[in-house]
Amino acid sequence: MSDLFQCAKFDKADEAAQLVASGADVNATGEKGRTPLIVCGECGSPEVAKLLLDKGADVNAQDDDGKTALHLAADAYRNDPTGEACREAILDVLVNTGGAVCLFDGKGKLPDAGEDADFLVVKMMDKAEAAGKEARKQQGKQRAEMGRQALQRKQKEYQESCSDALVAVMDSGSHEGYKHHR
Repeated sequence: MSDLFQCAKFDKADEAAQLVASGADVNATGEKGRTPLIVCGECGSPEVAKLLLDKGADVNAQDDDGKTALHLAADAYRNDPTGEACREAILDVLVNTGGAVCLFDGKGKLPDAGEDADFLVVKMMDKAEAAGKEARKQQGKQRAEMGRQALQRKQKEYQESCSDALVAVMDSGSHEGYKHHR
């Protein structure tokens, strides 16, 4: 197996460790803008998820649909009525590393393990909700900073265009309206 995404899909932690040691990007994006960690959430790969998170993977990275690894792990848990897939392990890894339940996906939905989730999963999701509030606060700060930087760029452009116009007017001196009258 030569691809970090395949390791994530099949929970091949040893092979993933070799790829990461060789310089594989733990936050690389692939199909649908998904990172290897998001694939771990979707496929239920806790061992690779632990490795990726230890190596700096963004637990709250979002794919093209705005879904995080926790969104997809919760979806998979909810859609596994038999519980045979043992999705609790990936939920536990994601929640205990800051996976945020308060981050909306592109359709405005939060991660949801379903109404019939067992007690431990409900407790995990409650913990993720607290982490999500902090993540949303950080998102808000990042957006405010981006807005401030954009405003500063616009102000600078405006000042430069005003300066250019003033220089042009002063250099033209031949127009009667701009000559000093005594």
